[in-house]
Amino acid sequence: MLPQIAITCVLCDYQSLYERINPTPRKSLIEVARRIENPFYLQDLEKRATEQGLEWEYLGPIDGTGATLVADLEPTTDHVRGAIYPGAMNDS
Repeated sequence: MLPQIAITCVLCDYQSLYERINPTPRKSLIEVARRIENPFYLQDLEKRATEQGLEWEYLGPIDGTGATLVADLEPTTDHVRGAIYPGAMNDS
């Protein structure tokens, strides 16, 4: 759960909590850090990855969470679209 908390810290700019949990640099965390205005997180992650001898371009993602890093997970419409054709609603 620590990687998810770290992502939240970066997105919400909770720098003090981020510093306390001191997350391991991961590709997904770096991707999130690139999306925000505060340069602290990206600089910190790149610096620590280099210090740890990690090639941050090749760090592994958090398993199964790639889709959770998209900006909007909610549907953009309030109705479901299906295949509608004449006679689709008729009882047969």
